[in-house]
Amino acid sequence: MRASSSQRRVLSAIIGREMIRPMTYVMAAFIGVIIQLGQGLSIFHSWVPYAVPVVVQVATRVVVRFRQRHMTRLLALPAEHESPAFVMDGAGNVVVSAGRTETLFQERGITRLEQIFGRVQAAALLKRMTSNVPVAEHGAADGAEDGAEDDVQELFAEPMDIWYSVKTQAGQGEDWLVWLDDITDRHRLDERLSAIRAFTARTLVELRRELRRLDPDEVLAEPILADGYGAVFVARLQDTGELVGQVFKPVGEGGPDGDHPGHPRLARSEVFHIDADAKVPLRHSQQMERVVMDCATNHASVEAFETAHAFEPRVRDFIAEPIRNFANYHEGDITIIAFNRDGCLRPVDRMAMEALVTTVHTVASLVDLAVSNDERFMQSITGVCAASEYSDELTGQHIRRVNEYSQLVARELGLGARTVEGIGQVAALHDIGKVAIPHIIKLARRLEPQEIAQMQMHAIYGAQIIDQMIANGSHRNRRLELGRAIALHHHQRWDGKGYPGLLDAADKPVALTSRKAEDYRELKPPAGKQIPTAALIVSLADKYDALRSPRQYKPAFSHEKTVAILTRDDRTGARGPDVFGSEIFALFDKIHDQFATIYDGRSDDPELHVGDAPGVAP
Repeated sequence: MRASSSQRRVLSAIIGREMIRPMTYVMAAFIGVIIQLGQGLSIFHSWVPYAVPVVVQVATRVVVRFRQRHMTRLLALPAEHESPAFVMDGAGNVVVSAGRTETLFQERGITRLEQIFGRVQAAALLKRMTSNVPVAEHGAADGAEDGAEDDVQELFAEPMDIWYSVKTQAGQGEDWLVWLDDITDRHRLDERLSAIRAFTARTLVELRRELRRLDPDEVLAEPILADGYGAVFVARLQDTGELVGQVFKPVGEGGPDGDHPGHPRLARSEVFHIDADAKVPLRHSQQMERVVMDCATNHASVEAFETAHAFEPRVRDFIAEPIRNFANYHEGDITIIAFNRDGCLRPVDRMAMEALVTTVHTVASLVDLAVSNDERFMQSITGVCAASEYSDELTGQHIRRVNEYSQLVARELGLGARTVEGIGQVAALHDIGKVAIPHIIKLARRLEPQEIAQMQMHAIYGAQIIDQMIANGSHRNRRLELGRAIALHHHQRWDGKGYPGLLDAADKPVALTSRKAEDYRELKPPAGKQIPTAALIVSLADKYDALRSPRQYKPAFSHEKTVAILTRDDRTGARGPDVFGSEIFALFDKIHDQFATIYDGRSDDPELHVGDAPGVAP
């Protein structure tokens, strides 16, 4: 086979290098002298003994080097690789290194493994290496190949601020081949993705726990800032094509009131409106349908960078430092632009931004959906409660006050966060059953015994109505279940003198299948811990508000008189602990001033109000 032109050029270069090697001629001269003298001749007798060794040496070396030219390049690769590769003895001393590894080690004065990974990590690595060697006492058969199976670990080299994948292989004797592969970008991307997963899990928990506090845009901004950016503009795409959003930047930890340890406290700008035709970086990703990144170091000057990207002056003023780099990404109706990450942005930052914004957009969408569902739930509950109180001419402020009193007591009692939130939303469902007895509610006189029995059925009717609401749902609704317990039990008393009767002779709850008062007349009312705590809380809240509010048959009582009546009702002789239990009433005795604050903050215009019924104790 004829050699190609490139092979001929390589062959000529190899011949030229060998022809000018001084040692070739030194060895030829030595051999020639030996041959001439061995034959008893003068060393100048003939030139042939000198020429033949030159030809043989050159020809031999050229053939070998030409055949191994690729292997030679391959063997030089470890020395040229930026990540270190070296030989180490069993004590962790660097025996030999070459190329860039040798230069690096000389610059940093590295002669031992512990100077790279620290004493603890180096000792652990050496122990693991030596424990894996299949030497004879470990049962290795004679004639087995030297060297253990490759072992790979990931260790952090603090002096270089680099994560390395460490691969080791035992050689002959106690020598070890060690390869270090720089995996910093991958490792830190894993850390960033792990932070994204933690953010997702935490936010989903908070969706249940403190939904009303969650701002979807702030939810999105938080993990981006936690990822190392100095500021982030979060904008929503409007139907008009306009982008509307705010810039967020960290100003400490703990949330706006310092009550969320571990969360960054964020400052937010005014709301910015970006026109549909504005040529600003915030729209680049939306237009190009990918992550767009740039750094000032990619341009001849900072001025050239700012000229290439028309940053909104108000955004720059809020960030309050020069913009060095940015990453822009668009997902769904959300467009973000993150500013000033340390260093220049690299492909790994693109990957992290894509994962981060896609994940956060999903979570933000869940927050939006949850907030919307929560608002619809509260709209429905408020509407139902308003309907139940409509004949009483009670205002929406009464509903809100009862919710706030109840939530206050539940929180101070130390109930679970979900229960506290739920009571604050559904406490006003307590009188929903009144919609079934409007003819009784409207009576402006004292009720007859039969009418009182009918009035007391509103607790049964309320539970039956909520049972229907629960049955119409495809998923369990804990808030409605809580509302049902409140509606059914809010007129029970700790001493067992409340209403309606719900327990049979064996103290078992009866099924609420009947709508007739006489079917419950012989039943026993629950007492003590048989009454749900939420119902006792709402009972206290409702009675306080009923006493404070003006009614057709009574004036509004002062806070002091209301507290006195709840402490001991001079009409019935009932004491607060008898009605609400000692724990709840003792708490009320400590915090009743906060009830007054809530009432004064949500007071109604002076109107006539009708309560549970004329002639029925609240």
